[in-house]
Amino acid sequence: MRFCFYLICLLLLSFRIFGQQSTFSKDPTVALENFDFKAIDYASLDSTSHDFIKSIEYSLYHRFDEAEALLKKVALQTDSPLSKVARHYLLAELYFWREKYADYVQFSNQINEQPEMYDLAKSLAIHPIAQISFSVDSLSVPVTIKKHSYIIANLFLNGKPARLILDSGANFSTISQSLSEDLGLQPLTTINFLNSVGTTIKAPVGRLDSLSIGNVQFKGVPVIYTAKSKFFKRLHVDGLLGWDILSKLSYTTDFKAQTLMIRKPVLDTTAEKNLFGIGHPILVVRSPSGQPINMYFDSGSNSVDLMTHGVTKLVDYKTTKRPGMISGIGKTKIGWFRYVKNFTFKVNQKQLNYRRAYLSPLNDFILSIKRDGTLSNAPFKKGKLTIDYRNNHFDYKE
Repeated sequence: MRFCFYLICLLLLSFRIFGQQSTFSKDPTVALENFDFKAIDYASLDSTSHDFIKSIEYSLYHRFDEAEALLKKVALQTDSPLSKVARHYLLAELYFWREKYADYVQFSNQINEQPEMYDLAKSLAIHPIAQISFSVDSLSVPVTIKKHSYIIANLFLNGKPARLILDSGANFSTISQSLSEDLGLQPLTTINFLNSVGTTIKAPVGRLDSLSIGNVQFKGVPVIYTAKSKFFKRLHVDGLLGWDILSKLSYTTDFKAQTLMIRKPVLDTTAEKNLFGIGHPILVVRSPSGQPINMYFDSGSNSVDLMTHGVTKLVDYKTTKRPGMISGIGKTKIGWFRYVKNFTFKVNQKQLNYRRAYLSPLNDFILSIKRDGTLSNAPFKKGKLTIDYRNNHFDYKE
């Protein structure tokens, strides 16, 4: 479910084209990294580039109808290098991860393609999308914090109790094969998904009648179930509560008190905009010098990593090489890895430090934003972390 390599190459080529068009406007690559769209001289861009950049801006700020119209326009301009990127964003981000499965299938048929999630979208399109209801506007529930930062919550799946890790890095909620058998789930189709170690896992997808946590109940929830559950057994859990569910909530984890406050999302125009993305959340933190560092938020991880691009935003840093282990569903990697020592960043002017951040060789984009690394709950374990996707907002206080 990660961005395909050829699409990254197309993006890089597209940004070179942007840079060649005008020496007066700010490079769109830089503008996207800083969410500084006002700095772009849109008049200097050709109409396709203009529409593409605008669609990204609209997507990041949840103006999805406007984004869809522009992305569809660019996607159908097959002579443009931006066409395939626009198709990917339209299908994966605006349609699939927003549960517009019928639109996904319809547009795929229109362009005569069957992308990776086509069969699943076709299966889900015949069912109502997941429905959510709140019994009260807010409720605090106890959670267990394990291995310093994993948040484990008690839920009910089809009325049966289950323990799931809150995992914003999982696009879909995921449960063990044994639990799926207890629940009597039937497979809709089988998909390939990429785990956190970078290994492709094949697994069936079923549909829960209900999922309840605290004051919230969901009906008709798609869920992956996998036999590769050593990771679950090690933490004594039944699966992962993914971003498909978490993005629909506003929630605060108090790591010291081990409680989770779940709120019904309410529009707040005054909230600082520092959380972006659709299927893949980005937290914007700051370097000690004030530069934005765009970190993929993966609360199902227990560490922090930095990519080469992110390291360049640090004024002063040192690296070290040491043995380590990286775990994910179905795979564990053990070896020698390079780390950035004492990675320091700021949230709300508060300086946080993570002793050792894995230096990743990967390059990745999320909605054309070049990812600087991955942030887990680990740096926030001394205080309260709030995630409020509807308002593009996260907050941390001690």
